[in-house]
Amino acid sequence: MRRASTATTYAFKATGDLVIAGITNRVSMPLEVAPLTTNKLKLSGSAKLKQSDFKVIPKPMPVLGSWDNDTVEIAFEWMVEQKQEDDALHGSRSN
Repeated sequence: MRRASTATTYAFKATGDLVIAGITNRVSMPLEVAPLTTNKLKLSGSAKLKQSDFKVIPKPMPVLGSWDNDTVEIAFEWMVEQKQEDDALHGSRSN
């Protein structure tokens, strides 16, 4: 399900390489970007993946009935802040 962009949230399609257990696959997922302040953003997204696409053997699920234990959902939420001019010129010293 894809939500439309609003005045405070922008919807994008993100595509990139995802590495799990040493296997690289090209993955696309919806990405939401929400401005928090003039120099901070919140990025969030999620996608369903098949473990077998990364050669990960799914563990059996002890449940009754049909269960897809190969599919997992990954989700993330990042808060990012623009570098200050001093940080950009001299590098961050907080590492």
